[in-house]
Amino acid sequence: MDERFQAILDSLPPKPPRSRLEPYGELIRELRRRGRTYREIAQILAEKCQVTVAPSTVHDFVRLRTRHRQRPQPTELRPPESASGVDSIPVAGDIAPGAESDVQGRIEALKQRRPPEKPEKARFEYNENQPLQLVPGTKHQE
Repeated sequence: MDERFQAILDSLPPKPPRSRLEPYGELIRELRRRGRTYREIAQILAEKCQVTVAPSTVHDFVRLRTRHRQRPQPTELRPPESASGVDSIPVAGDIAPGAESDVQGRIEALKQRRPPEKPEKARFEYNENQPLQLVPGTKHQE
């Protein structure tokens, strides 16, 4: 990192915690480990620490902190090969020189395919001034 940027970062004071429960994080984690409910933790905080919070606030605090600790750190820029044995989609630089002709062959085969057959004739005829009517000669007419 550039020395100027590092000097700027070092000169900034640490940011205060955004949650008022942050000072009690260890206590809350330990109470959860001991099987206490969010409601019980909120009551303990109110009685022992004089911090009044809703049980849902304690839940959100725990959930947010747990999510941050469980998030794996990215180790590689490229995704690993899939376990099913199917290769990932190749990027332009990943295609082998001989495979390019195979791709061209598949494109040509697709171009040679016959177009799909025409759809069957419409069963209904639309006229905005009349109700829908079956077209004469279709196979579903009674």
